Amino acid sequence: MSTLTRRFEFRASEEDYELIQQAAAEVGLSISDYVRSRTLEDARRELAKRRTIRISPEHAETFYAALDDDTPVPELQRLAKVAEPDLS
Repeated sequence: MSTLTRRFEFRASEEDYELIQQAAAEVGLSISDYVRSRTLEDARRELAKRRTIRISPEHAETFYAALDDDTPVPELQRLAKVAEPDLS
């Protein structure tokens, strides 16, 4: 486990605090550990959701066919030339 060196602070209503306190007690965690674990879980899920592209089987077939197509694309060829390093 990483060393915990950073601190977060946030304000909560009395009702929110009590709800979080009850939930933490139900799972046997301190409030700090509960909030940290839930926040990390939500952060991982949010990032995974935003970094995953889902397409239909029909669109997947079109995508794979495009990857197999070796027809030159002038704009991509131009960009590839621009990105070539100058080795002289």
